Amino acid sequence: MGVVVAGGRQGRAAGAVDRDHRPLYDQATALLLDPATGALAPMLTWRTPDLPTGFGHRFGAPSVDGATLVLCTEREVVCVDAQGARASSDRRYNDLHHARVIDGETWVAATGLDGVLAGDRFVPVVEGARVPDGDLRLRDLPDRVHPNHLLVHRGRAWVTRGTRGDVVPVDGGPPVKLAEVAVHDGVLTDEGAWFTGVDGRLVLADLDRGCVIRELHLDPGHGEPLGWCRGLWVGEGTAWVGFTRIRTTRLRGHLAWVRGRLRGRPVATRRPTRLVQVDLRDGAILRELPTEDAGLDAIFGLVEAPPWC
Repeated sequence: MGVVVAGGRQGRAAGAVDRDHRPLYDQATALLLDPATGALAPMLTWRTPDLPTGFGHRFGAPSVDGATLVLCTEREVVCVDAQGARASSDRRYNDLHHARVIDGETWVAATGLDGVLAGDRFVPVVEGARVPDGDLRLRDLPDRVHPNHLLVHRGRAWVTRGTRGDVVPVDGGPPVKLAEVAVHDGVLTDEGAWFTGVDGRLVLADLDRGCVIRELHLDPGHGEPLGWCRGLWVGEGTAWVGFTRIRTTRLRGHLAWVRGRLRGRPVATRRPTRLVQVDLRDGAILRELPTEDAGLDAIFGLVEAPPWC
């Protein structure tokens, strides 16, 4: 069994005036992790054709549909099986963060649209969101709630709203509050659904009761932060968690949780992008695997690999 780790390679060093990370990524990258041994192997690299200046090449969170690995770039859905990779696009695709197949249809978390594209339907996840006119693939559309991950619980689709720190049913209903920081992921287990908070926390929620059951804080809260926490795979008693190196950003509200800890320094840390294995009993860190030398400078998501990997 392997785990797919998806994200992007940073093509150049971030400068003092770089406030947007997206143009830094010059290649979408997926690695294959052996969760038992910690071995990492190259799996797939990808570049979106004809991408203009100001956009980047990276994979969002991956998913699996049978024997097919489903990936997304900002403007494409990329399906990979034992025969190879094939891409599809839609003029509504804008800043995609997650794609998965639900009931035979491709659903995407269209972050730039503040909604979900469920096959041919657009479902907003915040008041007033709508699909603008024209081809949206090459437009920079600022989001308000940052929908970023889809999951299906008891036949019902849910989506995380990153900057609201919650998860909400796509078809409507009350959200489940997860944290006061931005959240990602959504991994279903017998215990409940696990999510990540960007400040280095794991959150276990009961979606039926609409509440948080447990929190594990991986960052002790002193010294440099562990990194931007995003990407999660849950195994038997342990989890692998992605941490991306922190750098400056124009979206300063996203880094409010590190104010004070980085006072007097540039908003960047020496801690590299890496995978961390965590004991789910107490949050203890068991081992760390750097990924930057393997061409993965930002981690967007993890998923159990299809059987052909």
